Amino acid sequence: MIREEITMTFIKKTTTLALTLITAGSIFPMTSMAATYSNEWVEKDGKWYYYDSDGRKVKRTSMERYDDGAYKYFVLNSKGVQVTKKGWYTTNYVYSEYGNKIKYQNKYYIKSDGSCTTGWKKISGKWYYFEENGAMARSQAVNKLDSAGKDRYYLLGNDGKRITKKGWYKVTLKELSSVGIINSYDIWYFVKTDGTVARNCVKKIGKKKYLFYENGELIINSYCPIYDKEHNIKCYYAADKNGVVITKKGKQTLKSKESFKQLTYSFSGTYNTIVYVKTGGQLHIGWKTIKGKKYYFDPEALRCETMTKDGVRYYFGRTGSVTKEAKPD
Repeated sequence: MIREEITMTFIKKTTTLALTLITAGSIFPMTSMAATYSNEWVEKDGKWYYYDSDGRKVKRTSMERYDDGAYKYFVLNSKGVQVTKKGWYTTNYVYSEYGNKIKYQNKYYIKSDGSCTTGWKKISGKWYYFEENGAMARSQAVNKLDSAGKDRYYLLGNDGKRITKKGWYKVTLKELSSVGIINSYDIWYFVKTDGTVARNCVKKIGKKKYLFYENGELIINSYCPIYDKEHNIKCYYAADKNGVVITKKGKQTLKSKESFKQLTYSFSGTYNTIVYVKTGGQLHIGWKTIKGKKYYFDPEALRCETMTKDGVRYYFGRTGSVTKEAKPD
């Protein structure tokens, strides 16, 4: 009798527990066991999608895929579906590493096979350049080898079109950081008669000489090297706030400003660079005694640091002059 009562009690408790689990399951559905994807392309119903490491669809950008014997980039639209229609396609937003949605435009040109155009491409009579990932380049000078294999840099405007008319041009380069901050920089270029930009040179334009870096940027309040055909540094020059080559002999101070925004902070500062200009405008390299004080230029003066040379340790102060000499321990 006692054993039967114990058995009946156990059956009641078991039944109650089963009903409780069923009721809880109806309120909190069990996790689906459907397949998840990670860092891979997936084809569904004839459409292609790309899933990131968290299993989310990647949108508004291009991703690489091995297709028809080669690696190519394909664009994904706002719904994460691969774009297949030939022609221009624009994405107006991107996402940072932290998932922030940023208004930033990228333009692509889709080919007949659905992949992105890369390199130089003439479209409707205008030349454009597309990066490796298919995004259209803009506001910069880009190299295009001629038939003899010689470098020829051409300027792309803010709209991405290659500029061919001779003259001065200011473009606004926008750089997007991984955290979603856009920094803008205004850069000057000079397009020559043949359509290429002045680069790696001191060029006389009008009555003044201007200094251009290797990629065609006008140097402002700074210095840069001039390279020979083997890409060895021949010499250095410095330019003032207008990009004009400084030819006045003696110690010169270049004052430049820099600003940069990051996710949690912003930076803005002024830099003073000290150089020594020789007769003719080239910068001095090595030791120089000025008004009884020793400096070392490389090509800017060493400051707030030490240097060991020929068995002597030199200490340089804030102005660049040697404040102390000692033999290393």
